[in-house]
Amino acid sequence: MTQATVLARAQVWVDQNIPYTQTCQSDPGGYYREDCSGFISMAWELTTSLITTEFNPKYNGGDPHFEAISRAALVPGDALVRDDTGNPGDSAEHHIVLFVGWNSADGGQHRYANIQQESTFGVGTVAADDQDLADSYWGLFTPIHYLNLVLPTARVGVLTNDDHALVKEGSLSASWVTENSGVDQVVVADDRIGIVTTGGSAYVKEGGLSAPWVHELDGVFQLALSGDRVGVVTTAGSAYVKEGSLSAAWVHESDGVAQLALGGSLIGVRTTAGSAYVKQGDLSAPWVHELDSVEQIALSGNRIGVLTTAAQVYVKEGGLSAAWVHEVDSAVEVELSANRVGVVTTAGSAYVKEGSLSAAWVHESDGVAQLALGGSLIGVRTTAGSAYVKQGDLSAPWVHELDSVEQIA
Repeated sequence: MTQATVLARAQVWVDQNIPYTQTCQSDPGGYYREDCSGFISMAWELTTSLITTEFNPKYNGGDPHFEAISRAALVPGDALVRDDTGNPGDSAEHHIVLFVGWNSADGGQHRYANIQQESTFGVGTVAADDQDLADSYWGLFTPIHYLNLVLPTARVGVLTNDDHALVKEGSLSASWVTENSGVDQVVVADDRIGIVTTGGSAYVKEGGLSAPWVHELDGVFQLALSGDRVGVVTTAGSAYVKEGSLSAAWVHESDGVAQLALGGSLIGVRTTAGSAYVKQGDLSAPWVHELDSVEQIALSGNRIGVLTTAAQVYVKEGGLSAAWVHEVDSAVEVELSANRVGVVTTAGSAYVKEGSLSAAWVHESDGVAQLALGGSLIGVRTTAGSAYVKQGDLSAPWVHELDSVEQIA
């Protein structure tokens, strides 16, 4: 399972506010107890709804599906378990939570965000964003890694001025692989790469850089990828999304669409009239009107970002009806990825913040024409057409990738 799929499955219980019980429910895709260990079993799509003790790496010789790891090795989609079974003075306070990401204001690894099924009868699944591993309670949790969790390989894609799509993976100094020519758009997401040709045909590949292309649709204006979802906007302004395999059937989402955005369990559209609508959950979920006078929409996890026609950026977090947080004025672009928010100002400066929506902005670069965020990567395309990428902290050094670039992904 990819990290995106694990987090999307977990978000379903948050969105539906699944109440705590110790009975099994079929949602989604299996029978899982609605308690903390059932929640992790569901998120990881295990074949059995385990109990908390069975997640303990020391229990009964250990389970071959997961292993104890260091705190520093935690990645989104991992878990933290507290279980003293078999130890003298067992506290009986057994619990397990899903790790979402680090949330320390100083960039360190001590405060983290998680999703957990509470242990009080009737209380729903909650997302928490400020747990301190150093305190007396959370410090007793053991980080564990699900060995079937597929970690995304760092990938950078560019579209050159002569319409060639190039992608590299691994280190930022890896060699470029030419994916196709005659390309108008390139999209990179987890283990999928997508292109829209200059003739309006959408193709997507899955797996390695040399995997075969799968023809998705003709008459395409825009392509979007997220997790196991593929979305397109046709030249006629219709939005379609498919879920699962690349050969899955298309689901018609909306007409009169100028832009489509995908992120986790969210689907968003900006209409030709400038209105933003978002749905959450199934492809057939109802649309929720978010805002008018919108120039761009961006989605990631449980966050929605918009750039208004007045050049203002707003982001909300949580439910579709959550309150908007005003982030910045005089902007021309907004980007979201995990717990990062990025903007490009009208003056061509790129800024990124990490953590809460009220976190401080970090100045990344000037002379920027486009900003891209993905996982631990930050990329910019300069007004001169050069692509630079950094990996890791917001203050990491830039690596020059290529010149004569039209788009970076």
